[in-house]
Amino acid sequence: MSSKYCGHLLDILWFGHPPHPRRATPHESTVSRPHVTHRAPRRPPHPAAQAASESNLAAGRPATASSHTDVYRPANVTDGDQATYWESAGNAFPQWIQVDLGATAALSRLVLKLPGGWPNRTQTLAVQTGTNGTTFTTVVPQTTYAVNPATTITLPAGTTARHVRLHITANSGWPAGQLSELEVWGTAPDTPQDGANLALGKPMTASSHTHTYAAANAGDDNLSTYWESAAYPATLTAQLGADATLTSVTLKLNPDAVWARRTQTLTVQGRVQGATAFTTLVPPRPPTPSTRPPATASRSR
Repeated sequence: MSSKYCGHLLDILWFGHPPHPRRATPHESTVSRPHVTHRAPRRPPHPAAQAASESNLAAGRPATASSHTDVYRPANVTDGDQATYWESAGNAFPQWIQVDLGATAALSRLVLKLPGGWPNRTQTLAVQTGTNGTTFTTVVPQTTYAVNPATTITLPAGTTARHVRLHITANSGWPAGQLSELEVWGTAPDTPQDGANLALGKPMTASSHTHTYAAANAGDDNLSTYWESAAYPATLTAQLGADATLTSVTLKLNPDAVWARRTQTLTVQGRVQGATAFTTLVPPRPPTPSTRPPATASRSR
């Protein structure tokens, strides 16, 4: 499936259901944009912040840890009950606990809680984030926090992640990591959850790009990177690897406030294996939510 697109694009997500195992051949997905209704500067001098409703994205989500003691399991930090808590193995720092948010989201802050009525204590920890659950980057360096019984950690502007980990190295109240609730506040993505993102990590090509804003940035699941074309019209192609039934396409830009809202006009086209021409799946129009029957394609633009 391929899709042609002009202007800015951080991530393009093709949602659908892959075929049964078979020998795969490269497939393209291109979004085509003959023109842009409105295009704001890459870094506008006076952006209008578009405040989105934030929520605790960690509520009810799976949590894991380096260890736990007795019944004080990692799942307790996302159960919404401040009376339950996680506790790591004792006298064995460092320890960690992490939560899987289910999808990459824009994050603003963490709220750490301990049960009410506990004696005051501090815990020394670093905040790390990642997209795959195994590779993490430190976004807030090791700091000592008073959790009496709660503390808020503000994340750097533009933080996006699916996995959030606390790396704990000290606790003044007990020789173990302890936490009642790990709240991760941010803006939930608009990504549909009923299918797989078939474009994730797949080869991306484009008709052009400017500077380091290459096509590959549109498929890396990182909202801080993006593709930008050099001129209109332009094409962006995702090589899905095999024919698949597609249900939706999600286009994303950086949620950081420095990016002003904009509209972009585009066409979505598809091509199955062996075909020589693309077929229009969605005609040119400003992108708006729509419900369309599933389409099958191996290439699209």
